[in-house]
Amino acid sequence: MDGSTTYYVEFDAEPAPGSEHAGTIKDAKTHVWVVDDDASAVLHRAKTYLLKHGWIVVRVVEGPRPTTFEQQRDLGRDIQWGLAQRFGISVALVPQP
Repeated sequence: MDGSTTYYVEFDAEPAPGSEHAGTIKDAKTHVWVVDDDASAVLHRAKTYLLKHGWIVVRVVEGPRPTTFEQQRDLGRDIQWGLAQRFGISVALVPQP
């Protein structure tokens, strides 16, 4: 992943029918960091990852946009940014009331 760009995307998502969260969580703000050479592939990778883990994207709130460690550190999201560097993708779900 050396030389790749880290992109940030925010989604509104809801549990997929039959997922472990269906019936217990209505929806969630979903923050995703994806490391990729191809900006056009970021949305597909993020949505596919979320679906694999039981979440359906309802809408794109922000992004994808390139981001840096410094930008994410200033927002308190440096750990998630770092996990994306290690694994290629990182997700933080925030259940909504």
